[in-house]
Order: sequence, then C-alpha cells, then structure tokens
Amino acid sequence: MRTVLFDLDGTLVDHFEAIRAGVNHAAGALNLPPVDLPSIHRAVGGGIRLTLTRLFGMERLDTALPHFYHGFEAVYLKEVTVLPGAAWLVGALAERGHAMAVLTNKDARFAVPLIEAIGLAQYFKGVFGTEDDGLRKPDAAFTQRALATMNVVASDCVLVGDSPFDAETAAAVDMQAYLIASGSHSIEQLKTEAPSAAEIYANAFDLGQFAFGLHPPDPGRC
Repeated sequence: MRTVLFDLDGTLVDHFEAIRAGVNHAAGALNLPPVDLPSIHRAVGGGIRLTLTRLFGMERLDTALPHFYHGFEAVYLKEVTVLPGAAWLVGALAERGHAMAVLTNKDARFAVPLIEAIGLAQYFKGVFGTEDDGLRKPDAAFTQRALATMNVVASDCVLVGDSPFDAETAAAVDMQAYLIASGSHSIEQLKTEAPSAAEIYANAFDLGQFAFGLHPPDPGRC
C-alpha cells in the first residue's frame, strides 16, 4: 500500500459547525426552524446535495443550496478542527515514504483551501473534491480520475475513511478500505453498514498503530 487516500470530513477534520452554519442559513431563508447538530450528524454523508435533500426534501434542494453555500463559505476556514491523531498519522506516513491524497465529496473549491488552512497541504500529492460534472464518491469514475492524476493503480492504494460511503468507494475500484469511528458512525454501525471494509478502528491512533505499524505518541497525545 504505497499510496494512502484520505477522506476529509469525519476522517481528518470535524467540520460540523461550519456545516451547521450553512444549513441553518438555508433553513432561515426557507422560513424553516433551525436544525440541531444531532440531526445534521445523521444527515451528513454522500455530499452536501444529499445532506440538504435529507434535511429539507428534494423539492427545496435547488433553493436551499445557494443559501447553504452563503452561510458555509463565511465560516468554513474558521469553524474547523483537526481530528485527534489525524496530523500525527499523516505526518508519520509521510516519513515512511507513503504518497497521499485527499478524496472527498466536499467541493474542490472548499477542500483545497481547507487543507491548506489546517497546515497539512505539504503532505498531499493532490486534493480531489467534487466538480460541476456531478461525479462523487462512491462512483468508480470519481476515484479512477484521482488515481489517474496521481499515476497509481487501485491495488497499490488504501482508502482511509469514516463512513459506509468510503467502504463503497473503495470496493467500487477493488481497493482496500480502513475505517475509523471518528465521524458520524460508531464502530458497531460501521461493522453493520460497511461489511466490505478491511478493518475498522476506533480512531486514527489505533489505525496507525495496528494497520501501519506506527508508534503513537505518549499519553496526552493530540
């Protein structure tokens, strides 16, 4: 596994506060009540269009989307937290000589500046987000486009993510998937909903130690 692809939201970062800001900006514009964070957690997965459809219904999607972006764009570089162990894992894999990239259903216009803002851009050969062509995870064509850009093949890669969508994404191109329960799904949910995942771990520290043989930092790690 010379190349490691990382999902973004729920795997490397917690971006729920920024997403909530966008969702509730849209809710206000639609004259709907604010949406609480647990409801947003349940709705996230598969990209923002699917999230907004789950929250507001397909009939409101086209109206809600620009309002979401208006609220989200105002805060997305500030309301973000790097998840525990993510920076350590990426840095340790880079020291080992692994090539890495980000594969995310977040819009590329947001994903690229976000990776730069959290200080991890130096580690990634590419940040592949969604474009206007509609391709996204788990579409095989979306992943294959990223692999072709990096000049790698799926058999030499592993995808690290936090959701059943990530397991489906990897399976669609015959790639291994390692999942961590750092997003909206517990270990038990991932075991049930992502049976194709090669391994499932509690967090990035455990994944680094048991999947890659890395040595996590001492207690008090961050």
